[in-house]
Amino acid sequence: MVPRRPSPGDPELFRPGAVLPHFLRANRGSIMPLFEVETTSHIMIACADSEAAARAFVQTNYPAEEILRATQRPRDAWVISKKLLGLTTEGDPCSVARECLANAAGDKLHAVRLYMQKTGADLEQSRRMVETNMSRGW
Repeated sequence: MVPRRPSPGDPELFRPGAVLPHFLRANRGSIMPLFEVETTSHIMIACADSEAAARAFVQTNYPAEEILRATQRPRDAWVISKKLLGLTTEGDPCSVARECLANAAGDKLHAVRLYMQKTGADLEQSRRMVETNMSRGW
């Protein structure tokens, strides 16, 4: 019988003495801390033993970027602020953008105008939402 491989949300992972998948284990066998590292162009979530190790990861892989902040995150949750991403409309912003694309018969400029009218978003935010949905093939 092949042992069942636990999924990341499996409650079995959090019982005392559970055998953790390799991506959740540090060298010492415990859960590795998560660090949120913000640079001039990216926000990264890094599994590292310390803040210094998380900063070293960023400096190695993104040497041209300046590190703005590095903070330790809770080990069992990643939080992404929708407001920080500019998603402040009620409902699903992707469905609104898809609806605007459908009404504009695929005309990007017209779809951006429709998105601006429907959501009150500015030009840049509207363009980004419409283009994101175009790149997904909607």
